[in-house]
Amino acid sequence: MPQQCSYEGATLPKECTTVQSCYKELSKQVKAKLGKIDDYFNKLADAMLTWIEAWDELNPSSPQISNGK
Repeated sequence: MPQQCSYEGATLPKECTTVQSCYKELSKQVKAKLGKIDDYFNKLADAMLTWIEAWDELNPSSPQISNGK
């Protein structure tokens, strides 16, 4: 069963075990649920993915941060 998070209407599956995977999942949900409302949200979702990919690329030696579970 997905867990409710503080982002209104967003749920994160149990498979999201790191901050990075949660952020990627949120970007998918932003695109799917809000991208139809305004193209801004499609751009936001793409930027979210770009940011987390850049973070991972620039911080290769740091382990992925647990989401506290």
